[in-house]
Amino acid sequence: MSSLDLGSKASPLPVKHLLLIVLALSVLSGAQTKTAPKKTGSATQQKPAETKPPAAPTQPATTPAPVELRPESVVITINGVCAANTPPEKCQLTVSKTEFDRLIKIVNPELPKEKWRELAGLLVQIFAMSNEALKAGLDRDPDISQRLQVERLRQLAEAYGDRLRAGYKPTDQEVETAYAENKDRYEEFQVRAIFVPKSIGTAIELEKTKAVAEQIHTRAAAGEDFDTLQIDAYKLTQQTAAPPKTDLGFRGRGRLGPHEADILPLKAGQVTAVREAPQSYVIYRVEAKRLVPLADAKVELENYLVSQKYSERLNQMLTSIKTDLSADYFGPPEPPAQPQSAQPAAPAPEKPKN
Repeated sequence: MSSLDLGSKASPLPVKHLLLIVLALSVLSGAQTKTAPKKTGSATQQKPAETKPPAAPTQPATTPAPVELRPESVVITINGVCAANTPPEKCQLTVSKTEFDRLIKIVNPELPKEKWRELAGLLVQIFAMSNEALKAGLDRDPDISQRLQVERLRQLAEAYGDRLRAGYKPTDQEVETAYAENKDRYEEFQVRAIFVPKSIGTAIELEKTKAVAEQIHTRAAAGEDFDTLQIDAYKLTQQTAAPPKTDLGFRGRGRLGPHEADILPLKAGQVTAVREAPQSYVIYRVEAKRLVPLADAKVELENYLVSQKYSERLNQMLTSIKTDLSADYFGPPEPPAQPQSAQPAAPAPEKPKN
């Protein structure tokens, strides 16, 4: 009889394989219950119901108290899974409470208890198949052996990366500094938009609808109400559908749509020129601007600083390593990219005219 050892080199369970299969459990729906089919009445004449004395009151069912298991308590026993040449009476594998708890933590700490039996069933299946693979000597196959080695190294690298990230906690001052240096990312714009369809009724009329859009734009720039202008735009283009809402709410950079570059420079109350979309012409107006409060941006800023610090540590580590690649095998290295000039080159002086 042997016990599960998730960290043992000889364990028949590659944890990564288990993760790939079991992660789906977190999204499985609850167990389905089946109801027994109702019995139909017989075609023969029914006997009169017998009169029975009233049953004695039954005691309410009591739920047994949960058993406190010790960490080393065996929670899974698998008979018939063992190394080759093991005597049948000793061919058994056990999993302790601590080992299964650790497995749940790795797979999904929020896995509901009603799914634990499903997880155990998958675990048994993987044990059985991997055990047969070991008996067949697949672990000695060069390709599989290298795959296992690469997977182990990848897991170690990821674990080290997680440790680097967990070991750095930005200070409040660092968060405040990052907020001050990246305020553009936390600027939000309250935007309204008027959509002028490119059709009169159901017929596409680009010139006529563009003229309507320009009329609406003139009125918008003069400060008229956008909801009223949107209704008028639909009337002038003979639309039968209800006009859309003009208020797009507050949106940050990267969420202002395809005409973001036209919206960003605007001050409150200013409108864009008429812009073109696939089905309509669009006019935007900035109603107001605001900054996301530091308290609301703190978590994102902390993650940003942790990622930045991780990249710095990774770059320091990689720059301290010298790597030589065989040109005979990999081919010649690609030439370094030429840096692009930040400003256009100055024009050449004109030659004096004769």
